[in-house]
Amino acid sequence: MRAFCVLMIVTALTSVGDEQAAPVELFFSTPRTEYVIGDPIPVTLQIRARDTSHVLEYRDDAFRNFYRSLRVMGSDGVILRHRVIRDAHAPWENKWGTVETNGSVVKSFDLTDVCVNESASSSLQSLTVTGLYSVSYITQISVRPVGFPSNLWVGTVTSAPLTIKILDVDSDSLKGARQVLSNMSSDRSSRLRALTKMQYSTEIFTKGDFDLLRSVLKTPDESLKIKVIYVLGVKASDEGFKIISGVLATEEILSIRWEAILALKHYDTPAARKFILEECKERLEAYSGTVFTSGKVGDDTDQMLTEIPYRRAVFTLGEVGDESCFGVLQEISKRDVTDDLREMALKSIKKIEERGSKKLTP
Repeated sequence: MRAFCVLMIVTALTSVGDEQAAPVELFFSTPRTEYVIGDPIPVTLQIRARDTSHVLEYRDDAFRNFYRSLRVMGSDGVILRHRVIRDAHAPWENKWGTVETNGSVVKSFDLTDVCVNESASSSLQSLTVTGLYSVSYITQISVRPVGFPSNLWVGTVTSAPLTIKILDVDSDSLKGARQVLSNMSSDRSSRLRALTKMQYSTEIFTKGDFDLLRSVLKTPDESLKIKVIYVLGVKASDEGFKIISGVLATEEILSIRWEAILALKHYDTPAARKFILEECKERLEAYSGTVFTSGKVGDDTDQMLTEIPYRRAVFTLGEVGDESCFGVLQEISKRDVTDDLREMALKSIKKIEERGSKKLTP
């Protein structure tokens, strides 16, 4: 495999009054073309004058909405969404930048910013579905020779697709992830990626892995704690449940409690249901008599945030609840003054009924 991959295309388009080849080219490049789930995937987009004897300048509004024009397509033909990152320019600003004859780096980015699904922002740290991805870019560019502002070319330029292959997490990659997590000086982004590798590894967690995850939970970084709980959810195990139940017993940060409750949807056990039921029972009295005004900022908003673990518990009961949960859910559906919570409780009851009654096991 080549150490450096560069693909390009020159798109012939029209300028004002005359049909002509685009005076610029777009290049995509990446250090390699195969990456393991959780790897950073650096990609660079360059713009270059076709005639290297010319020095052109382009109007940077073409790249202001760079992420909006970026296309990442999976092997199934689905275009993946990405986070929109805007620069500091005002929308009405049209600055010009010089394009050197040897090419000028316009944008560098990481495919971490590309998400496979709508909930990816808090849980994914790279492309996480194995297979081939096609990365391309199309934009309309305004170009003119330096010193000749009246000689303006406006047209669309498209890059050639850059193909990147995503591989499963192997033993060596998982070993590297463990090393990153055990190194307390590792930066936050690296530790999030390491947790992603653990999440998608097919190896069974060892005692050392659980000890590593416990150590990360001791850090003050909220996003790392949430990621650990998410991993313990999707990699459900007895030891993972012990850690999650410990979080629910001691944690006061609401966002972490939300994630811990949602993680229990992966644990279809009497012990997990008991935790979720207790959350509902404790919150029912506190919030069933409170009316929340949509859109109001202040105490009302704070109360809404405090209520979210309760809401997620009601939802999660619909995922793993059994007939023993009917009483609490029916109380919520009758007593809570919030319309959507009453409706959510009824939906959870319906989900349990559709699955069929489940008997608690010792």
